[in-house]
This record gives sequence, C-alpha cells and structure tokens, in this order.
Amino acid sequence: MFIEICLLCVGLYSTEKVASKKKKVNIHSIDAAYQDAVQKNIDPFFCKKRTQQLKNLANTEAFPSEMSKEEKQTNRRVGAAFLNFSIAVTTKILYPPALVATSPITLWLSLHYFKSAYQAIFRKHKLNIAVLDSILEIWSLLAGYFFLSSLSIFLFTLSEKMLSITKDNSKKKLTSVFTQHPRHVWVSFKGTEVEIPFEELKTDDIIVVNAGEMIPADGKIIDGFASIEQAILTGEFQPAEKGTGEQVFASTIVLSGKIYIQVQKTGKERVLKSTPA
Repeated sequence: MFIEICLLCVGLYSTEKVASKKKKVNIHSIDAAYQDAVQKNIDPFFCKKRTQQLKNLANTEAFPSEMSKEEKQTNRRVGAAFLNFSIAVTTKILYPPALVATSPITLWLSLHYFKSAYQAIFRKHKLNIAVLDSILEIWSLLAGYFFLSSLSIFLFTLSEKMLSITKDNSKKKLTSVFTQHPRHVWVSFKGTEVEIPFEELKTDDIIVVNAGEMIPADGKIIDGFASIEQAILTGEFQPAEKGTGEQVFASTIVLSGKIYIQVQKTGKERVLKSTPA
C-alpha cells in the first residue's frame, strides 16, 4: 500500500509540473512535428538517391518542402497503421486473445479503401485495387484473423505512401527543379567568358554552358556539341544530341559537352517560366 501511495504522489506531482508549464503542446504542433519527421527521415528512405539528384540539380537550399493535404493524410494513416501493427505484434507474443483490440483501428483505416471501392463500383462501374483490399480486410476481420488484418492494412498504407512519393511528390519536385534558373550565367564577350547575373542576360548574348549545367535561356547553338536532357519538355528520358545550328531550350540540362548558345528568348518569353534557384 505504501508503494502505491508513493507512486500516486509522484504521478500527481508530475502532472502538476506539466500543467504549470507555459508552453502547451497541442494536437496541431504534434502533427506538424510528426509530418516534419516523416518528410526528413522516412521519405528519403524510399527515394534517397532520386531526392539527392533533384536537390543537386536545383542547386539551392530552398528545395520544395510544402506537403499537400493528401500527403499529410497518407502520413497519418501510415503512422496509425504502424502503431496498430506494433500493438498486434506485442499482443500476439504476450496475449493472443487481446488481438481483437486492434480491430477498431484496422476498421477505421479501412474506411479509406471502402470509400474508394464504393466509388469504383457504383460510380465508375469498374474494379480497382481498392475493391480487392476492401474484400481482404472484411474477410480477415470477420474470420477473426486480426493479426493478418493489421498486417495487411499496414502494407496497404505503406504502398500508398510509396506511390505518393514516386508519383505526386516526385512530379512536384521535378517540375520545380526544371522551372528554376541559375543566379549567374557565363557569357562570351569578345572571346572572354564573363560571369553575369541572370537578370542582366539579353537577347543575342552568347552564353556558355558546360556539362552538368542548366541552360538558362532559349536559343540556338552557334558552336559546340552536347548531350542534353530535355525530358521536362518531351517526356523522353533519352538524351538529345545537339550541335551547331540546332535549337535548345531553357531549364534543360547539358549532360556532356560544351556549347555556345545565342540567346533568343529570356525571362517570361522562355518556353518554361522560371524562378530563381
């Protein structure tokens, strides 16, 4: 009894101390911290190499970090599914009958797939993966396979997260990277290469672009040969080999070679609108 009283006193004292703090933690700050942790620690795990390539191309610290509402919802579902699966693993080891406690969270997470399945069947009149996911979850819950249902919903949300990263998020970042322009460009002036601010670039200037650099303005190659990545324009990831007399466009990347370009369009006249890198 003495031990219980001591524990109760410690608990009351700790609660009072926490309540007396001026800084209050609310659900929004917790969610913001969780979203930030996922973006910094989890997202790069799935596409670390690709993310680093995009950052290098952007050549800026101001890399897009804003998350959409859908991405945040996906992160919340992944976190809840992971917590639910962790509880399922623990109860499976310690006390298997308690696995039924995981069913409410599993059912709540499944509502997202139930809605998608309903829209697919009754509105679009077709089957999709959400229909199969819903059937599996309903069957496993009704059959009493609570561990299987918690595992499957975790895998479903994880695959949804991976799809979000490789599709929506990557597309947004890639577009942002290729619509940037460098802060400075190299211009050939009377045989000498001079670095000037991008804003001072004018039509008919001769710019010099080396391998690994971004073409800052639309123009025509007057000297040199280069392999150019222009998937942002054509959708084809096969580099284009271009030489003297051929047209090149701003925001594309010179993969190899060196070219001299006579500027034809800058700023708002470019094929791709720009933002400073």
